[in-house]
Amino acid sequence: MKRVFCGFLFFLILNCSVQAEDNSRLIIPFRSDDVLIDGFLTDWKNVPALHIDPMAWGVKVGGLPKGEFATVLFKAFWDKTGIFLSVDWRDDIWDVQQVKRSEAVYVASDGRRRNRMLLQDNLLFRLRSVNYSYTLWISPKIGDQGPYFWQRLQQGGKFLESATQVPVVTTRENNGQATIEILLSWDLLDLKPKHIKKKAFRALLTLADSDSPQMSAEGKLGGVGLLEWVGRVQLGDR
Repeated sequence: MKRVFCGFLFFLILNCSVQAEDNSRLIIPFRSDDVLIDGFLTDWKNVPALHIDPMAWGVKVGGLPKGEFATVLFKAFWDKTGIFLSVDWRDDIWDVQQVKRSEAVYVASDGRRRNRMLLQDNLLFRLRSVNYSYTLWISPKIGDQGPYFWQRLQQGGKFLESATQVPVVTTRENNGQATIEILLSWDLLDLKPKHIKKKAFRALLTLADSDSPQMSAEGKLGGVGLLEWVGRVQLGDR
């Protein structure tokens, strides 16, 4: 896949309509309808999408995969339960392997420390404000591999880590297309909707695209694509 540093941060602005080609803004609307977290995205049709691909406005491109670049359509909405995320992920060559949080730092032969999560097909979602940072790394389910994910919640002036719940995650795969649905409850995030409405939260989405599933971490260096998008987050009105 080609460059896959799918920076996936989204600008969420109140009552602002977003055209598909304009990646500078993405509303997180309130939704009162019930949604099944089943991996099928048919009930997301009317939710605005953030396009993550090399040609999308506002997406930073880094690296170069061996095949074609992966692409992602990212959507979000919120309700009284939490923030719901959907990911429509397409790729020509999948490289899905579990990377435990304890093994996420890789030291290359040149002594440089690298983020091992960026050497597989992984998606990073980060929500951040002053004295607050929530991080989720996730990979799709492809064949008998995945989904794999880990998270970290840090709060306070020293960004100390806080205990948190496990997100609800459901994934599916069909003919090179992977779909993921995620529920981040307000308890998991240790937030209330009014916090995001009043404060300037930022979101980051990063997509790593590796096309070398049989290659060692050392061999992958320089051969992975990256896509990244960053923006401010604000919830839409109920």
